[in-house]
Amino acid sequence: MEQVSAAELEERANAEGIMFIETSAKDGFNVKLLFRRLATALPSLDAPAAAADPQVVNLTAPPPLAAGAGGGNAGGGNAEQGGGGLYGGCNC
Repeated sequence: MEQVSAAELEERANAEGIMFIETSAKDGFNVKLLFRRLATALPSLDAPAAAADPQVVNLTAPPPLAAGAGGGNAGGGNAEQGGGGLYGGCNC
């Protein structure tokens, strides 16, 4: 197994523009410093959002269809027919 020194790792991180902090959770070495630096590196909640960042993916799902719309709810039929389904409710 190849071993790499902390100085080599730090040099490579600087070249790549990546934060590098040598830490040890076991010994508690630089753990608080790591979290402080991560927190300051995060974007501010007060700052306006970056416009159309290509690295950000929107994972928001569209809202579900209303009862009876689309004709394919799991209860078989729409609320007026007593089918219930996922969004139709029960007309018992």
